[in-house]
Amino acid sequence: MPTLTENTTVAIFGSKTLGVLSMIFILFSCGDSNIETQNPSDYFPLQVGRFVIYDVKVETYSAGKDTPTLSSWQEKDQVIDEELSDSDFQQFTIGRFRRDGNADFWQKTTEYRVRKFREKILTIMDGQTFFSILYPINSASEWNGNTYNNLDKELYRYSDIGVPQTIAGQSFNQTMLVIERQDSSAINKYVGIKQYALGVGLILDDQISLEYCQSEECLANDLKKIESGSHITRTVKQYGVAN
Repeated sequence: MPTLTENTTVAIFGSKTLGVLSMIFILFSCGDSNIETQNPSDYFPLQVGRFVIYDVKVETYSAGKDTPTLSSWQEKDQVIDEELSDSDFQQFTIGRFRRDGNADFWQKTTEYRVRKFREKILTIMDGQTFFSILYPINSASEWNGNTYNNLDKELYRYSDIGVPQTIAGQSFNQTMLVIERQDSSAINKYVGIKQYALGVGLILDDQISLEYCQSEECLANDLKKIESGSHITRTVKQYGVAN
């Protein structure tokens, strides 16, 4: 017959064992850096008044020119409206504004919409719907960014999830990349990469579309001389929430 002391010891031991197992489970759960968040508002925050200002730089390449034409301006994307509905998503309207420099006034150039579902983010721009974000965020995830439009299939994937990054002198504790396209050959180069920061949203958009020289000399010597195309970057300059 076990004594009271023995019973108490067994109970305490069982409690401690359960506690240790719980701690091990928590540590292993937190150790998966591939899944940083399942909350759509973390890497793609949406609320009326929230804005991000970007420095935009464009390199345009033309046949017969050795150097690209350079242009630059600023853009501001700001959430200007939220539509409440009984459906399974929230819809937000984003206003895009443009100015040449800090001293100039903002002028609205377009509007686009973002639909936030529990498991995804869709961006509706210029009559096309793009599958921007898939939840949960995981390095093993892969999805067709053109699922909801009639464009060619483009497999999106995540990379560098939860990595700290400094862009334009600003430090962000957790960022992630969405690789939208990354094709390169002897005759062209197509790259589409977006970087998001936790609690901020899009901080870098890098889009490259280049066609190389295809003459016998260029191909034989792998010169990769750019004949046409563009390189567009949008880099975060400022962000916040307007009153």
